[in-house]
Amino acid sequence: MAFAAQLSKKEGNTLEDRVNNFRSVYAAFRDIQTSQSLHQQAKMRDTLGSKEELSEANSIIKHSLELAAKDFSQSELDKAEKLGLISDFEARNIADLSTGKDFKNSPNQQEIQKNKSRIAEARASMNTKNKDMSKDKSRDI
Repeated sequence: MAFAAQLSKKEGNTLEDRVNNFRSVYAAFRDIQTSQSLHQQAKMRDTLGSKEELSEANSIIKHSLELAAKDFSQSELDKAEKLGLISDFEARNIADLSTGKDFKNSPNQQEIQKNKSRIAEARASMNTKNKDMSKDKSRDI
C-alpha cells in the first residue's frame, strides 16, 4: 500500500503548531485503537465500518503519526519539553517514532482506552435497548 494519504492539520511551522499537529494525529490514533477494539462486537460492526476499512485507517494514522514525529529534531523536543509544550513521555515517544520504533501508550492511557471502550459498549447497549423499547411502544398504539 502506498502511503500517499495522511492526516495533518498543520497550519504553521512553529514549534507549537507542530506539537498541536502531533497531538491531533495522536488523538486520531487513540480513536482508531478504540474503534478497532469495539469492532469485535457484532453491534458495532455496522457503525464502524469493515475490518479492512479500519485496518486501512489504522495504517494511514500510524504513517501520519510517524510523519508528525519526524517534524521534530532532538533539540526541538528538548526545547518543547522545557517550554512545557510536551511531557517527557511525549518527547520520548516522538523521538522513538521518528527513529522507527513503535509507539508506546502510558499505563494511564491504556486505562483510559479501556474505559472509553467500556463507555462505548454501554452506549451501544443502551441505544439497542432504547430502540427495542420504542418498537414495543409503537405496537401498543
